[in-house]
Amino acid sequence: MKMSKPETIIYSSQDVITSTKLKNKKVIKPFEKIENGNVVIEGFQAYNVNKDFHSKKNDWFYN
Repeated sequence: MKMSKPETIIYSSQDVITSTKLKNKKVIKPFEKIENGNVVIEGFQAYNVNKDFHSKKNDWFYN
């Protein structure tokens, strides 16, 4: 099932961008803001503080 159109843009961390096959992709970093038309996208960190997975050192985030 296709979940994107040719004009779809994905904004994510470098590891996700590297692994996706979509052509329109842009890296966004935690706390970075990107405007696309009248939409503002902001990345923010998301990590576990008391577990070994999804740690802060990965610099992962949700946007």
